[in-house]
Amino acid sequence: MNSSTVQDSIFDSKLPLLGFLKQNNQDFEWYPTTEEMLSCINAHVNHRFSDRFSDKQPRVSVLDCGAGDGRSLESIANGGDMYAIEKSDRLIKAMSDDIYIVGTDFHQNTIIDKRVEVLFSNPPYSEYQEWSSKVIREANCTVVYLIIPTRWVDSIPIQEALDARDAAAEILGTFDFSHAERQARAVVNVLAIDLSNGRGEYRHNKEPKVDPFSVWFDEHFAFNADQSDNSSFAKESSKQKLSETIKQEVVNGRNLIQVLVELYNNEMQHLIKNYQAVGKLDYAILKELGVSISGLQKGLEQKIIGLKSKYWSEFFNNYNQITSRLTSASRDLSAAI
Repeated sequence: MNSSTVQDSIFDSKLPLLGFLKQNNQDFEWYPTTEEMLSCINAHVNHRFSDRFSDKQPRVSVLDCGAGDGRSLESIANGGDMYAIEKSDRLIKAMSDDIYIVGTDFHQNTIIDKRVEVLFSNPPYSEYQEWSSKVIREANCTVVYLIIPTRWVDSIPIQEALDARDAAAEILGTFDFSHAERQARAVVNVLAIDLSNGRGEYRHNKEPKVDPFSVWFDEHFAFNADQSDNSSFAKESSKQKLSETIKQEVVNGRNLIQVLVELYNNEMQHLIKNYQAVGKLDYAILKELGVSISGLQKGLEQKIIGLKSKYWSEFFNNYNQITSRLTSASRDLSAAI
């Protein structure tokens, strides 16, 4: 069943599709992609994915983020596999049965796990920066096609996303919606962003230059870790910083014992919170990571023992320095008297 037949069967109203969406609170800034824009993209797809041994228009697998009624998907895929993320249930019902829905809320979906050849998006222009930067960072494809306002060139989030993927945006054309199905004053660029590891001649040799999973992981799991924090140099540096902090506090007139107790308690609380966070993980994940409950218990015990030793060491080092200075001052005072 084609999309037009589906539309006729679900819309009782005689209103055009856009009017129907507005009336039913299903209008999420959907500006249907014009034929001129699609022709521009299809020309690039033909050049990018065509087989040198065939004159046929290539079939490509496509994910459309904000797919509308699916017309753009069908045009670009040309018979290839089609996947869609679309929020409006009315538009989903208007899509061809050949389109596979992989999500409804773009912001709640990750797209790193959706491997396709092409990712296309004509996003809501009120949030095009956030939308486009997410697409670029997470796209697991060869080429991304975006239709976004021309002011994207000044967008820091989009540029940072391009840098993260070691990619550049190519402007395929500049268009507007003055004579479109839904008229608007927006002037837009059609962009092509090649994410592949080189422009090889054959379409199957197009692995991403930068793994989107690594970009996504770094963004969502900001571990506060130094790669060298287990080295003797890192440990010595940490110990030196602690000693300098203690000395500065004592110089400022604070009591040595109070300073040590306060710093010790702060570090102990930080340690306990870290282990409590690990304890909230599902046991299956801990097993997968090779972590046992007994191992965690033993590790925490050893950390606490090491923490106590570190602060006792700092106490005696600073206490000896203070008493040494006091003894020296006493001798000088006795000699003066």
